[in-house]
Amino acid sequence: MVILHYMFGIPPVRGGGLVRYATDLMVWQKKLGEQVLLLIPGALSMYKNKNPRICRRKPYQKIPSYEIKNPLPVPMRNGMLASGYYAKSCDGMAYRIFLQHVRPSVIHVHTLMGLHREFFAEASKLKIPIVFTTHDYFGICPTASMLLDGQVCSDVEWKQCKQCCQNAYPPARLWLEHSGIYQIYRKNRILSSFVYHAKGRILSQVFRKWMASDPEPVRKTTVQEDRASEKEYKRLREFYMEIFGMVSYFHFNSSLAKKIYESRLGGLTGNVLTVSHSGIRDLRKKRKFQGRLTLGYLGNKSVYKGYGSLMQACECLYASGRKDFEVHLYTGMDNKERKDNYVVTHPYFGQDELMEVLDCMDVLVVPSQWPETFGMVVLEAVSHGVPVIVSENVGAKEILDLYTVKFLVYDGTQKGLEQMLQKAYDDRSILEQANMSILEMKYDFSYRSHVKEVLGIYRRLVQIRR
Repeated sequence: MVILHYMFGIPPVRGGGLVRYATDLMVWQKKLGEQVLLLIPGALSMYKNKNPRICRRKPYQKIPSYEIKNPLPVPMRNGMLASGYYAKSCDGMAYRIFLQHVRPSVIHVHTLMGLHREFFAEASKLKIPIVFTTHDYFGICPTASMLLDGQVCSDVEWKQCKQCCQNAYPPARLWLEHSGIYQIYRKNRILSSFVYHAKGRILSQVFRKWMASDPEPVRKTTVQEDRASEKEYKRLREFYMEIFGMVSYFHFNSSLAKKIYESRLGGLTGNVLTVSHSGIRDLRKKRKFQGRLTLGYLGNKSVYKGYGSLMQACECLYASGRKDFEVHLYTGMDNKERKDNYVVTHPYFGQDELMEVLDCMDVLVVPSQWPETFGMVVLEAVSHGVPVIVSENVGAKEILDLYTVKFLVYDGTQKGLEQMLQKAYDDRSILEQANMSILEMKYDFSYRSHVKEVLGIYRRLVQIRR
């Protein structure tokens, strides 16, 4: 089988759970004897109407790789400005020639970011099945998070998208992020670290000056501008609906992701298969829960990840007189602004350090505000026998449903998290029972088994298309 994978970039330029999943899957499929190819978006042209072309690039992990010159922009989680920039059409010739040249048996798409509609149209004409993994909600939500004012967004028609996309990158910034200069910057850890911290200092200085002066009022948009914006987002929504209509099979990370996608797109061909990565192994062991309660948080400081919610819950816990605890934050930042004596900050860590990190905590807290399609950290913790306090917004709560004790999932509210932390503090036997339940639950942590299940999906689709 010839398998073509598409994602929005590779390490170190791009990272995160999507990239980790896709790269591991490719490498293991190659290990199992399949012919694997990779396609990613490349540099943007400065000319608006330039058609895409596909070029060979340096192999990634010995996998033949290609990049799209002048793809559609990759907005990541910043959202999209109301413009036709993201829904441009092209003649499709470059995609047709490329697909006829590499002749994939199946295409596995991990994101719609950067891909023209014509890529899917040409694949459909050639009767190549397309598998789409629901890593996030891009395509049914311009910011990919499906979050509006701290709640799961119910705006099916994209009428309020302008509100969420206020921080979307302008065309010049998008061009820069696709450029070779940006790739050099991301590949040089010393340079990127220096720029990151310098930028933080500059921004804090600007903020202090702004607070000391009278800022200009934000200009109110006119009714005509709001209507034009609504029209553009409606057009964007229709653009992605067309693309989803050409997907052969939806690989849902969780039942939560399936429910949300089908609420926007109707009944879809596909099924739920929880994701994994090659670093996960069955390392469950019995743990002791005595003395100081140690909480852990792995992730960034964004609102949608629930960082602020966790900090507020810890403040509440401390204020209630429950002071014998620590919260270990693995956010990749120094967090010098946190002066609380119960906060311990750590830099990011490598996969080889994961066991050491998890061994230092009694319970991992995953307080996501957005309806997270899965949440790999939950699987990582469970594979080491670590109990997890998780918001019901996290798709990976399905793994916790395999516990014989299912009381560590809270309702996603601030009050619910505060009550859960207080309960764990007051009664450590809860964590002991959770640990025992993890040890007893039946779960296949084998990554090889996961890869074979995905290959089985491909083979069934190829058989149907013949």
